[in-house]
Amino acid sequence: MNSSGIKRGLATTAVSALAVAGIPFIASSASAAAGDSITVASVGPIRNAGALGGEVLLKTKGVDEADLKLKATNLTSGANSPSQTVSIVSVDRIANGDPGDSNKTDGLDEITVNLAVTTPSAGGSFAVAIYEDEDGAGSVDAAEARATISGATAGAPASIAISPDSQTTSAGVPTGNYTAAIADSAGNATQLTTGEGFALAGTGVTFTPDNTLDPADLVSGSTTFKASSNTSGETTFTATGNGTGGTPATVTDSAVINVIANATIDADEFDLVTGADEFEAGDAFGGTYQVRVDQGSVTFEFMSKDGGDADTIPDDANKAVVLTLSSGTLKFGGAASKSYTVVLDADGKGSLTVSPSGIVAGSQMTFESASSGIASTTLEFARAAADSVKAGQAVYVTKVGSPTEVTVSVLDQFGDPIGAPAQVSIVRGLRNGSTQTARQTVGSDGKATFTLPDAGTTVGSETFTINLFEDQFDGTPSNFAGARIDYTADGLGGNFTIAGASDDATATKVFPLYDGVANSAGSEFETISVALGTPDAPATFSVDNGALIVGSDNTLAKAVESKTITLSNTGTGSVNVIGTKTGVVTVTITSAGRTKTVKYTVEQPTGAALEASARNVELDGPEGVVAGDVATYTATVTDAFGNPVPTVDDSNVVFQVSGPASLQNKEGATDANGEIEQTVLLTDSANGSITVSVRGENSGNVTQFGKAANSYAAANDAPGLSASKNTDSVTSTVTNIEALEQAVEDAEIALAEAEADLASAQAELDVAQAELAIAQANVDTLTAKKQKLRKKLNRAKANDNKQKAKTTRKKLRQTKRALRAAKDDVTLAQAKVDARTTVVTLRQTQVDKAQADLDEAQANLDEAQN
Repeated sequence: MNSSGIKRGLATTAVSALAVAGIPFIASSASAAAGDSITVASVGPIRNAGALGGEVLLKTKGVDEADLKLKATNLTSGANSPSQTVSIVSVDRIANGDPGDSNKTDGLDEITVNLAVTTPSAGGSFAVAIYEDEDGAGSVDAAEARATISGATAGAPASIAISPDSQTTSAGVPTGNYTAAIADSAGNATQLTTGEGFALAGTGVTFTPDNTLDPADLVSGSTTFKASSNTSGETTFTATGNGTGGTPATVTDSAVINVIANATIDADEFDLVTGADEFEAGDAFGGTYQVRVDQGSVTFEFMSKDGGDADTIPDDANKAVVLTLSSGTLKFGGAASKSYTVVLDADGKGSLTVSPSGIVAGSQMTFESASSGIASTTLEFARAAADSVKAGQAVYVTKVGSPTEVTVSVLDQFGDPIGAPAQVSIVRGLRNGSTQTARQTVGSDGKATFTLPDAGTTVGSETFTINLFEDQFDGTPSNFAGARIDYTADGLGGNFTIAGASDDATATKVFPLYDGVANSAGSEFETISVALGTPDAPATFSVDNGALIVGSDNTLAKAVESKTITLSNTGTGSVNVIGTKTGVVTVTITSAGRTKTVKYTVEQPTGAALEASARNVELDGPEGVVAGDVATYTATVTDAFGNPVPTVDDSNVVFQVSGPASLQNKEGATDANGEIEQTVLLTDSANGSITVSVRGENSGNVTQFGKAANSYAAANDAPGLSASKNTDSVTSTVTNIEALEQAVEDAEIALAEAEADLASAQAELDVAQAELAIAQANVDTLTAKKQKLRKKLNRAKANDNKQKAKTTRKKLRQTKRALRAAKDDVTLAQAKVDARTTVVTLRQTQVDKAQADLDEAQANLDEAQN
């Protein structure tokens, strides 16, 4: 409080002075001693005549909650009147910055006042002043902080509403918050009174914090709760009035909890993915694994491998994994422990990526999922350090007396190359004096290369080791196994033999790996083995023509075209090869400087096994077809690798046609090229286009049509197989011969008409040109006559023959008039010629166009007929 006795004395004096002057004192609605303040932040629902009172939030400064009292809004009368009864039930203060303060930086305390109000009926208005009675006088002094609280009372609950309508969670995991809100008959938020309440109930559903909504829970008109269940699927739960007071059982609402079953994840169905870690897919849960400290994100991958029956989804598809991450130092979204729900997709796959904050070297975190069988496993973030070193190969073969180039690689604890400051040296064998080479600092790729001379003169071998130094100052290196150098007379290793195939490709045969897993030796795979090779030496096997080398799981998905193995200590080793494309496969084997080849044949099986390999279909057909004709469309059936599949029954290859056509004859089965033909008859009046489609079906005979990727008989039982392409279509443009013939006939008629019009126009032009010639001849005659008369007139004048001159002059005038008229006739005739010429030109253009139209129509007809 900021008031003092002096302030109170001044205030009393001021009020007394006003009273003496006959002026009543009315305090302002919001004033305070210096620094003191009260502001109404919110007024919650207040149940009419409710004992608990509604919550009023005050923002205050310098106010003692114990001094808060009520007055009428005129600040002089009591708070109660015939229209309202108001009282303070309780007060609670949260100091600025304390837990629960909604704004820790505004410098204001928050006081919650529970205000009980009674009005003549629910919905009645009320208004009251609340003030800080600092001097305890029971009256409002000018210096005391105050504010006005106003609103309307609410009635008994008439409804309860739960939102959202539905939430999804995994088994045993609480949902997010549901909100329950109550309202009176006018739709206004309200409260409960003593004894009233709602019960939450649902089969197998547990509620947090409990299954009862009582007056304290709903003091603000609403509250939140969570729900959980171990029963998969949708369960409806209800909130129902307890039958007391204003909460009869008829006031109710419901919502849904949708529970996703928990997946069961085995070690081989999980992988930890970062840029650098010790964890390998399939590693056991429960251990401690290092992650390189610079990896800010960790991804947890789940992939269900529990297959169902044919064409069914994996067992854990659409189920959930609830993974809990915990740490003593790291934070997950600000929390030291957090649970994440990962819903697996229709293929049983899902992932979660997290980026913990606060990672430093030595930080640890755990992950676990008791509901999915994942035991608590620890991840430790650690700096990368040089951890091991190895030679590029286990055995080198060199000619006696020749140097050997050896490259070694330094790896960190995560199996990644690591460079300086690590250093390495090689410790030679007895053959070369057990000497140690000079130390080398490894490059950024973690490698260092040594050239090792040979002091020996006879065939033999030596085994060297490798020293790994942390840096140039390390005097106690770690020693690691290196490799063996075999010195031979020709620099080549053992002259190995090959079994399982030979130069005769027909002697060894396998089928294409239709089912994606090589289980049957001699039909699905062949073992190519090496003997008498250089012990412990690498041997590289490579295959061509689509063949592959399978790994330990024998699946197509992990098969490769080339694979390097290490021969045993007796010089033996083998790989399993498969086929995809039919034809001859060459196997090339290189070991210790020697290269040899053998061959085998990939061929299709016969009978039902061959038909069962059908997986894809492709349709070919003409771009254009002719109305009334029969067109042929060819479907080609192939296996997963593009090999044509003969003998597939026509019941498995279904054709359809849309447009002005109908299906006719179809062959009974695919031929040697995997092709089956379907004829289509077009209607005589067909126009536009037709679409022919084909669909591969499993009708009566077992095929692979429609199978998903990685599936042969059951979901995910054939890793590496691509999805079946069992539909295709061709759209053909329809040409109508009769219409084309009619177009030619129409064009011929149009050309004839145009030519007739041209001939008529040309005749008219000829007449006009003749008329022009006559008119021009008349002009020429009159011009000559005029010139003759001019000369005659000149002679008459010269001879002073006036009579002759007079007569001649008269004739000359007549001739001039006639000449002018003749010239006008020429002008008119020329205009007529010009007009007729224009018409001829136009008619010629029309003839040219008609001829072009005829040529085009004839060409279209010729093309269609051909």
